[in-house]
Amino acid sequence: MAALSSMLKQAGNAKSPSRAHVKELKAKGNEFFRLLLRNGGICEFGKKAQVLDAPTYDRFHNRNVLPLQLGMEEKGVFFKFFFSRNFGIAADIFHRASIRGCPILFCSNTEVFPLGRGDKYPVPRGARGMHTLLKGTSYERICIFADRTASRLGEGLSLKAPQPKSGISTLEDASDYLCRSAYASAKSQGKDRLLDAALLEVLFHETGHTLLGGKEGVSGETSELFAYAFSLPNAIETRICLSMICAVYARGRRPSEHFYGSNDFLGKLSSSLGMGWANTQEQAASLIRCASVPAGEIRAAASGVLGSLCACLGVSLENMHEQVVEPARRIIYG
Repeated sequence: MAALSSMLKQAGNAKSPSRAHVKELKAKGNEFFRLLLRNGGICEFGKKAQVLDAPTYDRFHNRNVLPLQLGMEEKGVFFKFFFSRNFGIAADIFHRASIRGCPILFCSNTEVFPLGRGDKYPVPRGARGMHTLLKGTSYERICIFADRTASRLGEGLSLKAPQPKSGISTLEDASDYLCRSAYASAKSQGKDRLLDAALLEVLFHETGHTLLGGKEGVSGETSELFAYAFSLPNAIETRICLSMICAVYARGRRPSEHFYGSNDFLGKLSSSLGMGWANTQEQAASLIRCASVPAGEIRAAASGVLGSLCACLGVSLENMHEQVVEPARRIIYG
């Protein structure tokens, strides 16, 4: 099997099943949206639309949306409706795999379309992967948006070398400095190799969610914290992976599960590295220092954070290398 970067290139030359069905999916999404709206399932369209009756929504979704979702997957299309945010995602499945029984779908031609009266909805910058677990069903999926991962990588590789750190004063600038440093030191390895490494990092993050998926009482913030802690020690391009996590926090939306999860993880990681995280000034200083910390030290500190989380959450790392890490690498590299 070829590496995923090569398979993504080949997928770009094939016909797009998702684009052939996008009108159908959008129409069906609008139909479901109207039904939910009439039955009080969601708020009127607006910036803070949210599910009002979660059990009713889950039953409705499993009865009406899930069969369509499964049928579309057979046609090579992954899609998901986000009724609480009034948009849907559709993408082409170009490769399938699984880890610990959870199906993994690698996708390209990712498109986002509005539901209800929404305007065109842009793909969130950080939307490189997604873990879906539907209540009351056996439906669990990891979807990797490989085209979005490639796009983010291209953005990073296009950055100029970092400026001297003396003029850095904000958290955003410190995150940008770390990002530029990470990509500048990795550019010589070539885009294809770096893309495979990026895809592997996304796969580790989403697989981290599956390790907590069946546990009761685990919040979304804790799940994101664990996923970051699982991905960083196993990532090949350690600093690039860390810079992506830092960007989630430095440029994240409040409130957001990713924002709070990344904040918690970076705080624990900084503490393990002997750095501060109590205020914005300490956080910026820590991000700048991480640009020069050896990758091995970052991985060791992240492994310590992961071990502590596993002890708190009752997650065993026994056989994790054989069951998750090595299978993930085979999936990406062939």
